[in-house]
Amino acid sequence: MNKFFVFGYLGSGINHLKWLILLSDSLKFNSSCTRNLNDKVHLIETDIYSVERTYYTWLDIEKKFKKLTRDCDVSVEHNVWEEKQYFEIIDRKSIFLDRLPVDCLKHYFAIQNNLNAVSTKHFLWSVHLNSQTIKKCLPTLLVLDGSFLENKVLSKDIINSIEKHLDIKINYEAANYVHGLWYDRSKKAESDFLNDVSILYKERIQ
Repeated sequence: MNKFFVFGYLGSGINHLKWLILLSDSLKFNSSCTRNLNDKVHLIETDIYSVERTYYTWLDIEKKFKKLTRDCDVSVEHNVWEEKQYFEIIDRKSIFLDRLPVDCLKHYFAIQNNLNAVSTKHFLWSVHLNSQTIKKCLPTLLVLDGSFLENKVLSKDIINSIEKHLDIKINYEAANYVHGLWYDRSKKAESDFLNDVSILYKERIQ
């Protein structure tokens, strides 16, 4: 079983949170990977948050590197489980990235604009339901306010909270650099998406 569980709805940014946690020297990307901090940052910079990352490549890159971390100590979970499943990991150290429903929607809509065939209303309700359910079923989990994702400079309080809860150490300078990369790529994806949509529907917008 995974050592840590990280929860958050689609578009919440938990895959990014996973990379921040995995910067810890005590954790590996997978069982066969013993990369040091510099190697980890280099891989993230050149392969994961590369300049090629934008809204139409976002999910493909996520899927590709999900395989890399499949057997790492950090399990990333998007959706609401049945309550009995939460009770099975109640003693495990868990983190919930609590991002506002509308912010989850904005991010996910840009990279998967059919929202997996659900309405925006249903998506927003699901984010809310996810938050209520997990807080109820895992009362000792660490709840991180997702608003830190709106700033390019990573809050030291966020890193300190993660370190304390998981009993690990994370190099702040490396985490802040990686966070800056994610922030820039996320904003680029959003800008590229809006630009392409505006060009495609230019006549209707005018």
